[in-house]
Amino acid sequence: VQGTAQLMFSDILGDHQLFLATNILLDTKNSDFLLSYNYLPERIDLGFDAFHTARFVYVSSPLYNYTYSRFRQFGFSGRASNPFNRFSRFDLGFSFLGVSREKLQEDESLEDQTKFLIMPSMSYVFDNSESFLFNPISGGRLFLTLLGSPKLGDQGVGFYTLMGDLRKYYKLSKQGDY
Repeated sequence: VQGTAQLMFSDILGDHQLFLATNILLDTKNSDFLLSYNYLPERIDLGFDAFHTARFVYVSSPLYNYTYSRFRQFGFSGRASNPFNRFSRFDLGFSFLGVSREKLQEDESLEDQTKFLIMPSMSYVFDNSESFLFNPISGGRLFLTLLGSPKLGDQGVGFYTLMGDLRKYYKLSKQGDY
């Protein structure tokens, strides 16, 4: 049994949005799900997500050459976006993420693992790009994000990441870019 669906519902003004995406493969443990709700009528936009993904990978193992394993990510997240003006905004986010590796064939050298992460994030976004058909043709974009996860317990995973992206678009002709 396999199937894919994407459904989006909204009120007439677009103040409330509900999105459901699924990729069903046999049962819920092997399938992908995303349920998202966005609350948009106020100045600060709010969003909430719940998700589950599963992928199948051959993993190198000391006992066998490769062991077939299932990697899963599951959790929930929330975000708030505060626009300063038409072109810039500040975003805050919070995610609770579970990750697991489960072996799908017998291999005593490889153990099943599950880790949990709490990941707060903050971003600044500036975007004054002008679009034409499928791509931007002028303006620019700036994206800076600080993301991290404190180490929870002895077996926890802790990290901090700073990401950035700066782009400048140039208009090549008066008619647009073909």
